[in-house]
Amino acid sequence: MENKVWEILTEILEDYNQGVEKDEELKIEKSAVLFGDGSSVDSMALVNIVLNFEDNLNDEFSTDISLSDDNALNQSTSPYSTIGAIYDYAIKVLKA
Repeated sequence: MENKVWEILTEILEDYNQGVEKDEELKIEKSAVLFGDGSSVDSMALVNIVLNFEDNLNDEFSTDISLSDDNALNQSTSPYSTIGAIYDYAIKVLKA
């Protein structure tokens, strides 16, 4: 499951990178900042990334998870801070 989640996230981030200037592309690695200081991702782009990730996960795993509900917003560390954080949060939610 973990490999498929990473594959889905990578595809979404590659799509994001295709729509931005070369110097604004996200480095697709778990330690890379997804949202906040050091990232080119604005709030609208973040919403699109998260919703696309949710949709693709729900399609792939036949579930109805949310990565943007109150549980996500109330985490002590934002699941949107790094690429690894959203990946880890998705795995956690899928396993719940």
